[in-house]
Amino acid sequence: MEMIFVGLGNPGAEYARTRHNAGREWVDFWRHHYQGQWQEKKKLLSAIFEHDNFIFAYPLVYMNESGRAVVKLLKRYHAEPAKLCLVHDELDLPLGQWKLSFGRSSPLHKGVLSVEEMLGSRDFWRLRLGIDNRTPYQRLPGEKYVLQKFLPKEWHIFYQLLLQVKPAEVVRAMN
Repeated sequence: MEMIFVGLGNPGAEYARTRHNAGREWVDFWRHHYQGQWQEKKKLLSAIFEHDNFIFAYPLVYMNESGRAVVKLLKRYHAEPAKLCLVHDELDLPLGQWKLSFGRSSPLHKGVLSVEEMLGSRDFWRLRLGIDNRTPYQRLPGEKYVLQKFLPKEWHIFYQLLLQVKPAEVVRAMN
């Protein structure tokens, strides 16, 4: 196993295509691309599929409880936190941009904080997918903005990002 990609998001149809589910959308995009089948692992609190040397998963729990699922996944695969790439929405990046970071916190992202707290470590990768498309005149508070669905124009930009950020290239960028 080369890397475990965990896409953060909330379960349920009402959260599909919301900005806060960007990580979950990325994982699901690659599942479709690789024609993978989800295996729901209730004991692991996750849905999982494997492709080549990669494991893709998303928690079956709400964003703020993601750490519980991530810890169970790492234990199941006997993986150190450094083999984890947490994929999530990033309000500090413009829509369509992405950034990879290691060992850095995200003080306002409850899903990332949950993972840090449960692992007792920040020593994992974060694939941060930019979702901010607010204008200076339309500055909704972040908590409300992230729970809205992407507008059709925004989804097109986000979809281009999904095409661009390939798992193998993410891993190459880590080295």
